[in-house]
Amino acid sequence: MKLRLILLAVTIMTFSSCAIFNILVVGFAVGASGSSNSLAHQFNSLAYQNTSKEYADKYKNQLETDGKLLRSWHHYTVEEKTEQYILKIYYPETKQILRYTTFDTPNLFNKNGLHKEWWDNGQLKTEGAYNINQPIGKWSNYDFETGHLIKSGYYRKGIKEGKWHFYYPKTGRHKAEFNYSNNEKNGPFALYDKEEKVLAKGRYFKGELDHVDWSTKDTVELKSFLINNNDEMRPLYVEKTPSYEGCSGIPNNSGRQSCSDTRLIEYFYKSMQYPSFAREKNLEGIAVVGFTIDDAGRTKNIVVKNGVCDEIKAECIRIVEEMPNWTPATSNGENIAYSFEATFNFSLNIKPVTRY
Repeated sequence: MKLRLILLAVTIMTFSSCAIFNILVVGFAVGASGSSNSLAHQFNSLAYQNTSKEYADKYKNQLETDGKLLRSWHHYTVEEKTEQYILKIYYPETKQILRYTTFDTPNLFNKNGLHKEWWDNGQLKTEGAYNINQPIGKWSNYDFETGHLIKSGYYRKGIKEGKWHFYYPKTGRHKAEFNYSNNEKNGPFALYDKEEKVLAKGRYFKGELDHVDWSTKDTVELKSFLINNNDEMRPLYVEKTPSYEGCSGIPNNSGRQSCSDTRLIEYFYKSMQYPSFAREKNLEGIAVVGFTIDDAGRTKNIVVKNGVCDEIKAECIRIVEEMPNWTPATSNGENIAYSFEATFNFSLNIKPVTRY
């Protein structure tokens, strides 16, 4: 069977509070057909229909009390408890649980109830709930390193509504709060510094910045945060963003970013190889890799935050390590380090297997 890679997602630029961050979202699906379905984070219920007695006891210490084990495989279990069906996905080599999702039927078509995710280091990553595959109620996200809450807010039928709060990951202190209506910023907002003193207050109207009152004169680096309508703080001013090879001659930041995004996606697309053992065991999942382009343009500090399994983790590290050098970012006339987070969706079109 010939496999092919399909690009599913786009590139998004954001910044952090202590360094310049570019968050790159890249999705890859692997399958025998030419259909790419929809988004990179789409849930494939067919990936979790396999079962084998070989794995019946592998995760026995993490099964539900008074639950019934329905399916067990190399990296997941499906259990029935009180008329609900629970999918647990694990990092197979360490048995660290990575995802806990509740469904209303054993075929796992409808997410309904509690959902939680963990980073590979055991820190809680995400928690919330679904109703017929739509996020509902309060959802929260947590930092990989500190475990601090970094974002929380409410969904109504999959749409952001009401107040959303953002926090500095290093300290857990309040960073910003926005009001949402129909998935858009709408109403008053406030920004806070690392000591939780007010930096700015203002208002959005239907996703557009209406006005802002600053409590500080040093606002250059914050204005683009508000104008671009993103959810991440941008406290450092970047004169020149980093550029992938072949893009450094473009005079403006947006042009260099667009060129670098395209070249980087092309590089990942051509370099990615679905590991053979992961493919054999039907291992799918979202891999998240952090890395830094240092002040000389070299790739440094590669950290796999979610690796899915050892093979996929090693593949992500390989393609980042082999990436060509960049032209570094500059701030105040000097080269600076610039950190990235790359997200890959490893996905297979598969048929369920039963082995006894």
